[in-house]
Amino acid sequence: MISINYELELSYQFVPMGRYPTWKPVVAVRISAGQRYQDTAALVDSGADYSIFDAEFADALGLGLTEGRPISLIGLDGKDHIGYLHRVAIRILGDAAETLPVVKAEVIFRQNHPSEVGNILGRHDFFRALKVGFHEPKQKVYLAKV
Repeated sequence: MISINYELELSYQFVPMGRYPTWKPVVAVRISAGQRYQDTAALVDSGADYSIFDAEFADALGLGLTEGRPISLIGLDGKDHIGYLHRVAIRILGDAAETLPVVKAEVIFRQNHPSEVGNILGRHDFFRALKVGFHEPKQKVYLAKV
């Protein structure tokens, strides 16, 4: 049997998403660029290639949205959408979270990102920087340094 040690154990959060509210692996994060930052929540999503945040966060961080690298996305609606890739820092917030490193990430900021989806932490940088585990029966997400 394989055993993995994690520094941080977080309970899933109740998310009133659309018609089907449910418990999800949502964590508190601080996203920053330079001296500006925003504290918010984000879904730890092992099915997402990239981290995606609404364009309002790019504005709050002082990033020129369209100055980022354009990225084509296919939304849940099946349609093409354009997002813009920017380098930012992401820190997990909460008890014992200071043991985890700040994640240097390339995040896609998208105009009109669906609020029912929320911010997403994806595999491209977040899952490469941290060990991530899920325990669905206990509704827990586990995080540790790589």
